[in-house]
Amino acid sequence: MKHDPDTCLLVPSDLDRDVDPVQPMASMLFTSADSTEPFAKAARWLAGYDSVEITVIDTSWTVFQGEEEPYGLRVDFSCGNGEKD
Repeated sequence: MKHDPDTCLLVPSDLDRDVDPVQPMASMLFTSADSTEPFAKAARWLAGYDSVEITVIDTSWTVFQGEEEPYGLRVDFSCGNGEKD
C-alpha cells in the first residue's frame, strides 16, 4: 500500500512492536441538517475506497444542539489492503 505522508502516523523509533503493538485508528465525522444524510455520506465515503480494506471499529450518533448541521455520525476505522508487510 502506498503511503501518503500527510496521512501517516509517526511511530517512535524505539517502539518495540512485539511488546507495544501499534494499531492505528482514524475517525470521520459526517454531519447534516437531515437526520438520514450522515448515513448516506458515510456510505458514499466508504464506497470511494473499494481498493482499500476499511474496517469499521465503532460508530456513534450525536445531535449537536444549536448547530446548522446538528446530526452527526462518527465512524472509527482502521484501513489497510490486507497485505502483510
